[in-house]
Amino acid sequence: MKLKRRVGDFRVRELLDPDYLVESGDYRVYRVTKRKLTTPEAVEVLAREAGVQPADVGIAGFKDRQGVTIQYMSVARGKPVQLHSPELKIDPAGFAREELTGDASRGNAFELNVRELSRADLKRLRTRLPESEGYGIELEFHEFSPAPHRHRDDRQRQYAAGKGRHGRLCCVRRSV
Repeated sequence: MKLKRRVGDFRVRELLDPDYLVESGDYRVYRVTKRKLTTPEAVEVLAREAGVQPADVGIAGFKDRQGVTIQYMSVARGKPVQLHSPELKIDPAGFAREELTGDASRGNAFELNVRELSRADLKRLRTRLPESEGYGIELEFHEFSPAPHRHRDDRQRQYAAGKGRHGRLCCVRRSV
């Protein structure tokens, strides 16, 4: 079983309290999508683009550098920002009455692509999924076939032999 082989194999999406965003408020809130960047690196860019100090950017928490993450950030002052680059996308999400902190977070949703699963891996995974209930975690597993490529016959043989299966594990961890 192989994890995090590609940047897009791990995705995290921050879940905000539905009442946090409002029609108008003192804070601009941005939806920030980043690839291979830390949260502090994304904060630096947003602060620079908005013309404020990094300390003026509110976040609900730090997200993983190794993957594609979507999180929200707030800025009390500064000019409006919209940025699209391969590593970082910043889009306006709305407004808030107060700075974004962990109190506005309702958890995170995760997607993890798992590659080269054996039949035993699949069986273990399906058996253990129900154990997550009761911990505030919702899990789903979806199997998918490897993408076709030039060694297609080899991949089909591996798949038939119980090797080379791929799956996507989707998880929502809600804060209480």
